[in-house]
Amino acid sequence: MLHFVNRNPGLTIAELLDILQITKQSLNRVLKELLDQGYVESRAGVNDRRQRLLYPTQAGQKLALDLALMQSERFDRALSHLPAGAREDAVEFLLAMIDSGEREKVATLIWDKNAAENTGPNP
Repeated sequence: MLHFVNRNPGLTIAELLDILQITKQSLNRVLKELLDQGYVESRAGVNDRRQRLLYPTQAGQKLALDLALMQSERFDRALSHLPAGAREDAVEFLLAMIDSGEREKVATLIWDKNAAENTGPNP
């Protein structure tokens, strides 16, 4: 959850629910903890004051980065032990784990972002 809020500051609750595909009740439990611990803040929408927009705090940004770095290092270690060409197979496997109706959307997000950063695919 923190990952998505950090990557998309101003994300709405509805957008986060759509991304995570979980119930509002499940989201609220975790979100409350992130808000209480100071990792995320909720602001009223500009056009609709009832709308809640989520933003990472400085502590939330640091935690999200630390977690992403740990996960990236783990992926790098695992992928470094694979034979030549197996990285592409691993990427295909990870994409196959995503619901079929969402794969193209996720792949587009990953490759469009990486193309903009000129870093190539990064599972």
